[in-house]
Amino acid sequence: MVSKEKAELFSLVNLRVRNFRIIEDLVIEPDSGLNVIHGPNGAGKSTLIEAIYLMGSLRSFRMASVEGMIGRNSSEARVEADFRRDTMPSMTGKVILSGKGKRVTLSGKAPDSGHFRRLPMVLFHPEQIEIVFGGPVFRRRFVDRICVQQNASYQKILGDYSRALRSRNRLLKSGAKHDLLDAYDGALAAAGSRITKIRGTMIEALRKPLSEIFKQITRGLECDIEYRPDINEGDDGEILKILYDARKTDRIRGNTTRGPHRDDVEFSIDGNRAKAFASHGQARAVVLSLKMAEYRMISGKTGRRPILLLDDVLGELDGEKHRSVMDFVNNSKAQVFITTAVLQDKLSRMTDRITELKNGRIEKHQLIENV
Repeated sequence: MVSKEKAELFSLVNLRVRNFRIIEDLVIEPDSGLNVIHGPNGAGKSTLIEAIYLMGSLRSFRMASVEGMIGRNSSEARVEADFRRDTMPSMTGKVILSGKGKRVTLSGKAPDSGHFRRLPMVLFHPEQIEIVFGGPVFRRRFVDRICVQQNASYQKILGDYSRALRSRNRLLKSGAKHDLLDAYDGALAAAGSRITKIRGTMIEALRKPLSEIFKQITRGLECDIEYRPDINEGDDGEILKILYDARKTDRIRGNTTRGPHRDDVEFSIDGNRAKAFASHGQARAVVLSLKMAEYRMISGKTGRRPILLLDDVLGELDGEKHRSVMDFVNNSKAQVFITTAVLQDKLSRMTDRITELKNGRIEKHQLIENV
């Protein structure tokens, strides 16, 4: 593990956004530290965060179609950015959205499985409370994102599993003979056993930092995370047997009913299932703690401090949680983008870079001399 102090800084040097949702034409050159994006609701603050996140993750956190991200009366949207790392040459990324889909390049090349590790980012936004209250897909997605950031081969393993799963499901729907399923069962078992092992290892590593951070920001409450794999960790042979035994059910339902695509993660607060018993505020605290723990783990594992994207992170926080978030931001030594509708004195004193948005345009760009 690399200490936070020794981890190198990864930062966004400039961002150019055109015809992306409400933003028609915007250029910013952010500070390498804290950047505050201020403005009323509907000003485009979340859209700006979304544009940055799109560059790193190649997807929107709003679950939008490509067409939904293109501005009105436009046939194409563009997001371009330059990134810098302490010990590496700068990188230029470009995402072009159109009716033909999405085109992405990083330093002139198409992205590969290492893209997410090259552009590390940690995002918080209010809708991520679904990690606690939503279906298993939200929790699997969160777990897989951390695994991708920390394991260079994980993205390929996920891809292998997904392709085999789609092919097997097509065969099940077509009523194909049993022997035609054998090859895909083998591929699912090989990739699935590795996915289960990597997820289990990562979640176990996440337990301690999650518990420590949650206890701090809630003044003593206990939070735990447990992996609930659909198939307990085992070798390829064990998984193959389970897949074979499930074929009759799979044929009736027309899809694969067993495997890591049905895994789940369970959170508990003081021994009670968070999904069933947590308040809205407690669930938000779980997600905040997860994001802080995610940042800590990625920094330690990869040796790079990821960009922090905090969309409306201060909303609905009481005094203790607010102080914990501010301390986290202040001590992260990362590049941070934080959006807020209400510019608080403490936040403004922490930075000299405040960008005010209105109707998707920069209304004011403040450079404040702190004393």
